[in-house]
Amino acid sequence: MKKLLVLALLGFSLSAHASFTFDLTILEPTCSYLCDAQLIVESTAADLQLSLDNSDFQDELIISDLCPGEYTLYLKDDDGCTAQEEVLILAPFTFIIDLGPDIEAEAFDEVPLEVLSNVAPSSIVEISWMPETGLSCTDCSTPVAELNETVTYTVTLTSANGCIATDEITVFVGDAEVFIPNAFSPNFDGYNDFFNVFVGDERIIVRRMQIADNWGNVVYDERNFNPSLEVWGWDGSFRGKMMQPNVFIYFIELGFPDGSIEQFHGDVTLIR
Repeated sequence: MKKLLVLALLGFSLSAHASFTFDLTILEPTCSYLCDAQLIVESTAADLQLSLDNSDFQDELIISDLCPGEYTLYLKDDDGCTAQEEVLILAPFTFIIDLGPDIEAEAFDEVPLEVLSNVAPSSIVEISWMPETGLSCTDCSTPVAELNETVTYTVTLTSANGCIATDEITVFVGDAEVFIPNAFSPNFDGYNDFFNVFVGDERIIVRRMQIADNWGNVVYDERNFNPSLEVWGWDGSFRGKMMQPNVFIYFIELGFPDGSIEQFHGDVTLIR
């Protein structure tokens, strides 16, 4: 909402005793970043004209699109009466928001975000977060982000008087740790006896792990297990018999906490 100031002022002529009065209304800018202030003059003087900062005189008694600052307003009527008024247009309250510093997180961590403002929450009419990636809500002041990649968020707040403020924050996310060995030795010495996938987040599950020999024969096929919490993996056997040293092909499909799926292909060497 624009603030206004109404002044009752007097104009006069140096060569005569005639004079005129006028009211000057100052409408301040709507928002601190806008130049939409107005000067409005009301007077009974005939053919009153205005000039701002020695610009050409105009018949229109409204001067628009003004920025905050100091101006000199000149007025003259048809009888030669003149007036001069120093005008100060003040900048309105500056709407500021802050998301704080950028954040570093591990993949799939729950990262709380919060937008702070110098405007009361009751005076905020709209909140919008972009992009929506990984956010628990996009129209609240305190969403939680759960990500598997780095994302820069922009939040935009709109106040009750239509002013807008924005800020950005980047959540830097490290890669989810996934390690698939390229060899194992199932000799049951307690070390490297099983071929498995190792993950850095216990919420990652193996949706499928399939292993085949070089001729395409599937020798191991297991689904839906958590490699972090359970003892799973291929022990180098097929139908109860230990396989001979060789190179095998694996296909592994992982499911991540955000619902995404990633597939891995490669080969592993069985060593005796």
